[in-house]
Amino acid sequence: MIVLAFDRDWTVDVNPHPNREAVPLEYVTYWNEKPAHEVWATGNQLLVNEANIPGTVETVRRLKGDLSLLGDKDEQTGRYERWPERETRLKMLEELFPDAEQYIVVDDLNLEHVGNWDHYYAWDFMEALRQGELPLEIPDRNDSQRIQIDRELSEHESQSSELAVHPTVSYRSRIQETDGTFGALHPLQPDLELVETHRAVTDTDHKQIEPGPTSDTLAVEADAIRKQWLKNATSASSDTDSSMSTRAIHETELVSRLDRAVGIMVGLACGDALGRPVEFKQPRQIKTEYGEVRDFHGDGSHGQPAGTLTDDTAQAVYLISVLLEANGFDKELYAERLVEWLEVGPFDVGMTTLSSLKYLQGDVNPDKAGEKTLAYRGPGQAAGNGSVMRCAPLAIAYPDKWDELQRVSRESSHITHADSRCTHGAAVLNLTLAALINGSVNPLADALDALSDDAPNELVDRLRRVPDELEQSELNNSGYVLDTLETSLYIGLTADSAEDALTTAVNMGGDADTIGAVTGAIVGARFGAGRRMKRIDDDRDHTFPKRWTNNLYPDIMRFEKSIVPSLLEIGQISDHGYTADRDVADNVYDIARKIN
Repeated sequence: MIVLAFDRDWTVDVNPHPNREAVPLEYVTYWNEKPAHEVWATGNQLLVNEANIPGTVETVRRLKGDLSLLGDKDEQTGRYERWPERETRLKMLEELFPDAEQYIVVDDLNLEHVGNWDHYYAWDFMEALRQGELPLEIPDRNDSQRIQIDRELSEHESQSSELAVHPTVSYRSRIQETDGTFGALHPLQPDLELVETHRAVTDTDHKQIEPGPTSDTLAVEADAIRKQWLKNATSASSDTDSSMSTRAIHETELVSRLDRAVGIMVGLACGDALGRPVEFKQPRQIKTEYGEVRDFHGDGSHGQPAGTLTDDTAQAVYLISVLLEANGFDKELYAERLVEWLEVGPFDVGMTTLSSLKYLQGDVNPDKAGEKTLAYRGPGQAAGNGSVMRCAPLAIAYPDKWDELQRVSRESSHITHADSRCTHGAAVLNLTLAALINGSVNPLADALDALSDDAPNELVDRLRRVPDELEQSELNNSGYVLDTLETSLYIGLTADSAEDALTTAVNMGGDADTIGAVTGAIVGARFGAGRRMKRIDDDRDHTFPKRWTNNLYPDIMRFEKSIVPSLLEIGQISDHGYTADRDVADNVYDIARKIN
């Protein structure tokens, strides 16, 4: 008997390493069905349900007879009081199966020091498997139990002629091989193309979107098509569509563009509110005062009630109001809104932002205010994170027009933060979010590849290291724009969950609200807000805990119904003469003015 222990992240292809080969999920489930093997999840326990294999809880139950070793379980988070280290989990499996012929662990953590266990990284494991160095059978493509065995990471493969996907986004290879009706209606394509194709394919006379002055239904209609696609795809057989009967649904196909867009705003707000009380504090001070920050707290920095949103969310919501009112980005109007926000008297304003807004109050042109601040404060003091914290709504509005997205990202930053590290920093963050909205499996690399050639080398070189060449111990919590981007991207792209990402980010202290907000936008785009397309209707996963989303002040959860769908449409259909509904634009403007 062979004991196989698998981690999930950067190991199995439900969440593969951005640049390396992963173990197909179907291999794990296949070996689990063989009596000669014991297959267990010893890392991220999401793999227990995904692969239908036992995990750490079952290990403890079988070995000890009960779960007292793990302590009490938090019913809200599902976490146990005491959780054994990875090495301990392996030793427990070894104790559970003392007569095994071989113990193999596949994990992105180096576990070669654990005695009796043969450790492999996923890519080394797959190569050893192909070379016949492991006593494991490779699943046969014709095995009736297998729905797919060839899902390997592919970088920028040629597109299927029938699948309209973004030309610069890294997709799974099998996604791009989808053809037929399922290819034509593939959920990763832009909303407008999807809706138009659906009407043509189904010969639908009923059209929710007609030529006229306003629209906020395109994203909603597209979302409904995606859900139907998933239902059909998961029940596909050779009788319906051969392209879908030979492969499994990939993780990126389960989260819709609309849900990712909603997730960006919910994540930004949650990270902002979670980090606000510990802004300017250092980790040791946070630990002394709070233990670990996992909930909203009142008082603390700025002395505000629990769940209070700060300048990060306020400026982002003002940006949405501009996009909906002007039917696109208007830097003069956004500059006016920022000055209006300042004059209300917010409790937290960054120094670079304050300087530029003071220039704007003095009738300096929006093209010049940020430059004057840069000249006055100098490059060492004017390269803060105040423009990247607010720029995410632009990625929602322009997820498919990357040249335009870069331009408006730089323009929005330039109003207050004219340093090129800030302007191009906003661009690279928004390109990363746009790549995630489009279903990329390598979003930061896609963003950096698309970034303008005149982006500063310091920015590109720092972010090229994320995540492979960077250790978490190297992350910084300062308000310097490159520190914020590096830290937020690393945490946001590697965390096992949105909750873990935000708690990690804010407990670093420093500029905790902004690092939390930027990290939140990234994990919101990565995991969605929680309305995952599943095989069972209305089975909801909540990406962000209800104890957060139910306690934001002001409440921005109304965004999901009409505001984000309208924002998601702006870049797609404004060229066709559509504008956002004025009531929606007024509504978001009212919300922005309540955040001080």
